[in-house]
Amino acid sequence: MNLIEDIPLCLRIIYRLCGIIQFTYEDSPRSFSQILLRLCPIAMFLFYCYTCVVWFGYLVASVNLLKLNVLQVEVMMTVWAVFTEITSMVIFTLRSHKLKMLFLKLEEIRIKPPFREKNKTERDWMKILVLIITFLNFTIEPLHVWGPGFLIMGFFVIPPVTCILNHLFLGDVLKIVRLQFKLINQQLQKKVSVAHIGFPLNKTENLKQLEELSFLHYDLVRLVLEISSYFDVTTLISIVLWFGNFIAAIYILIMMLNAPFQFKFLFSLMCNVFYYLLWLLMIVCMYSRTQKEANKTSTFIHQIWNQHSQKKDLNEGLRHLQLIACRFLNTKLIFNAKNFFRLDETFLHVMIAAVVTYLIILIQFRT
Repeated sequence: MNLIEDIPLCLRIIYRLCGIIQFTYEDSPRSFSQILLRLCPIAMFLFYCYTCVVWFGYLVASVNLLKLNVLQVEVMMTVWAVFTEITSMVIFTLRSHKLKMLFLKLEEIRIKPPFREKNKTERDWMKILVLIITFLNFTIEPLHVWGPGFLIMGFFVIPPVTCILNHLFLGDVLKIVRLQFKLINQQLQKKVSVAHIGFPLNKTENLKQLEELSFLHYDLVRLVLEISSYFDVTTLISIVLWFGNFIAAIYILIMMLNAPFQFKFLFSLMCNVFYYLLWLLMIVCMYSRTQKEANKTSTFIHQIWNQHSQKKDLNEGLRHLQLIACRFLNTKLIFNAKNFFRLDETFLHVMIAAVVTYLIILIQFRT
């Protein structure tokens, strides 16, 4: 079984239709399934290009109806949305083969969990909620747009949906890796409990097992960082798209509270705001949870080393254990987007501060 089969079937189909997964595990690169996966996202991309033409035509026709500053904002957000969609499609194609090779390496070293049947019943409620609100946002968006609603919906909704599905796919991969770190931590926790009653360091198999776990932990950290590096560019452009759309949605919502409005317009806008909030929370949670689970490993091996060092019985086994502990300590998992910022809870604080700052500036200009 490969890693892709661990992802729910409905999500796999969506990922393939959107072009996020463009590879199979077949040896022939020119097989029918491989060619079909390359062609699947073209239909959606052509539809998006058509919506771009319709929207730009509508924007040009509205020059006399809109103020110049509003038009400039519309043009800036429009250009960035188009840039985001085109860049995402290009990156999805370029990274396809490299991701396949990394997934094969991960499949070779990963531990098969003994409680696989139990994991099938677990639910990722954050992912389910994101999918529901994405569907609602996709269906409600035409209620408050001007012009040909269906095409405008496709133009504005497809880039954020593509970005959020890309992060959902990365979240599925990180969940698989997180399970591997969890299994390593469970093995070390057992060693910690055994150490209280006398963990025999003089036995070669015990030290060998700890050393194998340290090598596995190192390989997992290296692989997950390499996998996430192929999502860094899409993450950066997604954050810029998120920031602009979220600022616009919050600003319009604040302005609506001081003016007459239609309920369906307000409900649609609130769903949009909630949609972007969940998107940001999902990004932060999937990175931070994996990072915490991976970095938790060093604490367990240090507990084992501390318990034996307190006995003041310095021998070859304890020195070997100290080297293993140092390896765990120096193998830290830290996610960052091309070294621009760290993808953990601190990133959430930065984004909240930036949103509040820009909203205050916009409201002051308005008044």
